[in-house]
Amino acid sequence: MHAVTLLAAVAMPPIPDTPEVTDIHRSVIAKTAAQAKGWSAAARPLVLEAMEGADFRYFLSQYSTELAALPSPELLGRLEEATRVAEIVHNVDAVGAGHNDDNYTTLDAPFFLNLWQLPLLGLRPKSEPGPEGGAEVTLLGFPAFKNNSAITWEEASSRVLYGAHELARIDCGNPLFGDLSLVFNTTHIKDYTIYSGADTGMFDMTCLGQSHHHSWGHSLNCSGYGTWQLGTYEDNLHLLLPNTRFFNESSVVADAHGRSYAARNLALRFARGILRWGEHTHNLTSEELTPGTYYEADPAMNVRFPTGVKALIASASLFGSSAGDAVRSLAVRNGWVLFWAPGLNKSSSPSHHGLNVKDGPFNTRLVDPYVLAQIPAGANSTAGDAFAAAAKAFAGEWGKGLGRVSFFNLWTQLGARSSPLSVEPLFPGACARSDCAGVRTMDDACICAQGH
Repeated sequence: MHAVTLLAAVAMPPIPDTPEVTDIHRSVIAKTAAQAKGWSAAARPLVLEAMEGADFRYFLSQYSTELAALPSPELLGRLEEATRVAEIVHNVDAVGAGHNDDNYTTLDAPFFLNLWQLPLLGLRPKSEPGPEGGAEVTLLGFPAFKNNSAITWEEASSRVLYGAHELARIDCGNPLFGDLSLVFNTTHIKDYTIYSGADTGMFDMTCLGQSHHHSWGHSLNCSGYGTWQLGTYEDNLHLLLPNTRFFNESSVVADAHGRSYAARNLALRFARGILRWGEHTHNLTSEELTPGTYYEADPAMNVRFPTGVKALIASASLFGSSAGDAVRSLAVRNGWVLFWAPGLNKSSSPSHHGLNVKDGPFNTRLVDPYVLAQIPAGANSTAGDAFAAAAKAFAGEWGKGLGRVSFFNLWTQLGARSSPLSVEPLFPGACARSDCAGVRTMDDACICAQGH
């Protein structure tokens, strides 16, 4: 049989009654939270010390002289606020076979099915647990399956979904893993999400010796990473410095003056996390998109639909296509805001290690007016002549069906960030609630559920 992609039309088999949070979920989260609080507190003086370094301040000044002039405690406070409002995403392929097995899913279920539940429902080929199975035990702290060849529904339903914490505020989520991004509702998942400073599968296979021959396109600095620790939504500061040291590139100099990559990476986390899209011109490289450069943020729960997701982000490669129509219908049906972003600029299909991907700012996003006009979040965002004119231009380019070409034509027609359709992710101080989906760039209005 063939695995099912996100938008495939399949008959959903009966799904057993399943709690959103199981006893095992609660146990793992409780242990993680208790440890993370102490680890995060102990890391604070170490992070502040690193922020006083000349290399860090130099690199930060290249991104923003304003940020570089701030005292370290104030600057760190702004980063912590940015960390709290950053999007947590899971990318899938709307069409095609996908790059990774855990991209195969369907949204016709009452909750987001994980990679262990899918084969039990006949929606993915059965196989022995791969690197995720090992990482969930050795790194995330879940009990091992009693029998890998006969995983039960209860065991499968007590594991995690995989997510990326987008402190870099990338416009298309985690694009190396698919052309459609689900943005989790942070308010809904935050108390049951486990944070790690590196990709757990990557760390398990390479740093714990599960695979000595796997190539990631970049060498990993396992010894430089330090002791493996987990974090939570509230306590994750101890993950910051290890995260900047994970690639071997961070153990060598970043420029002719001998400044370190670790300091550069740390400065980049602050700049991309705090600054708004119009306030920097940094182009992300394939290295900076690679798994391991962001926090992995894994909801330890069976995330319910529609409440557990607040938005979708579709790649412009789907713009004006039949798959794009299906994405729109999916968004309307669930009341989710739909954004469009350029996606990867590539000449051939990339590996999920970041190869064959061109550098780019990854800071362009348009809200879909067709969807917004039909869901509660659009109640206060769709009035006026400017919105009507923008929606008409959007429909005109959509009808041409030219994908990225149509998207960029539309971006130019609308006047880029001055358009009522131009949005960016939440930033520190933008909105009163983290379940708002985005901020309109022309007037800083928040796009939120009705009643906000």
